[in-house]
Amino acid sequence: MKRERIVYIFDLVKDIEAQVVSETEYLFDLVEAVEKIKEEWLSKLPYHLNVIDELHINENAHSRILTKLLQYKSESGRYEFLESLLAYIVTKRDCTAFGYIIIKEPQITQEKCRIDLWVRDKEYAIIFENKVYNARDQEHQLSKYINQTKQCNYREEQIFVVYLSSWGQEPEEQSWDKYKDVFASRYVNLSFRDDIVNWLKKQVILNIRDKDFYLNSAVLQYIDYLEGIYKKRTIDKEMNMEIRKVIEERLKLDKCLDNREKVRILQSKIDDMDEILQQMETMQNEYRNKIFASWREEVANRYPQYRHTTPEDDTHVGVIMEIGGIEVWAYIFENSQLYCQVEMSRDLPNKKRNIKKSWVYLGLEDLLPQEQTDAIWKYFDYNDFEGVFNCFLQVVEKCKQEIERENQAGVESEAESVE
Repeated sequence: MKRERIVYIFDLVKDIEAQVVSETEYLFDLVEAVEKIKEEWLSKLPYHLNVIDELHINENAHSRILTKLLQYKSESGRYEFLESLLAYIVTKRDCTAFGYIIIKEPQITQEKCRIDLWVRDKEYAIIFENKVYNARDQEHQLSKYINQTKQCNYREEQIFVVYLSSWGQEPEEQSWDKYKDVFASRYVNLSFRDDIVNWLKKQVILNIRDKDFYLNSAVLQYIDYLEGIYKKRTIDKEMNMEIRKVIEERLKLDKCLDNREKVRILQSKIDDMDEILQQMETMQNEYRNKIFASWREEVANRYPQYRHTTPEDDTHVGVIMEIGGIEVWAYIFENSQLYCQVEMSRDLPNKKRNIKKSWVYLGLEDLLPQEQTDAIWKYFDYNDFEGVFNCFLQVVEKCKQEIERENQAGVESEAESVE
């Protein structure tokens, strides 16, 4: 009896496995059918030119565009677009806490302290986290940004969080760490697909003055670009209808008389696809970790004369060099984007970590244009592995040349003193 039960269980597991594999193949077939329709339609779509389309911008470029918009001041000195975005959040997203923000003289920065878009005023600070391309949340990402803002002398109740999602996806639980409940009333999820497009169309473009020709043109281009990403352009309408038709036929929605049943079927397939996406993301992360592991091995072989940074996680590689009697850390790490960064030794007191007072700042500014007091860096697209690694090697080579120059100067100085 016991043996029969074990055999039954094994057979059941095999059946479940077969069903999962079959369902996965089915969903991939559906995706391929949709992609085929898109390819066929792209060749038939009328001529359309959008400058932003042709530039193939990354996540940081979206943050720069939004930063420039929020920095806009009218002739009367009002931050009209920032005001309208806060008003949109209050009225359309029912987040009344944002209505108590009083705009005075905000600092509006992009990519400062790794925060995509940061608005800081006397009595409040707003953290914008940009996920337009669905990048995964880094470990305790929102928590780290909140802590960074608190270090700038803001109390928790003065800090607000805006999560700029692609289509409404929420942050991962771990991203909040201990803060999720604390920020429940001072957090809003704005999707690019719906909220940002609607805000731009209804509260920005309609209020741009006629004389601000280039601003008007830029916003129109950006609206069109976002509508292109989410297939909301008028020229995409017929293609979308055909895609919907294929989905309805494949899922047999046309056989359902009850709309509730259609909803249930669609939700079931969405759940199945979510499971597949999670598996694909897990696989992707494993391959990314292998890329960093191979880099660590290559860097160790290339530069055995230097110490190597201890990986904070699997997506980190770096070396520690001594320049001018001070340790300099050069490394690659991942945080929604790929970064090549150089900073002074973390063991130094803060007042001695000012990178602008060292050779590093002048010697590497052409390679690492972004800066703050204790670090300079350059960010790369999430998948630009070749670009970030080549940049890192150039950085280390430049540092190596400076070290060799210092050593040679030291040898010459000793020779002169002997003479």
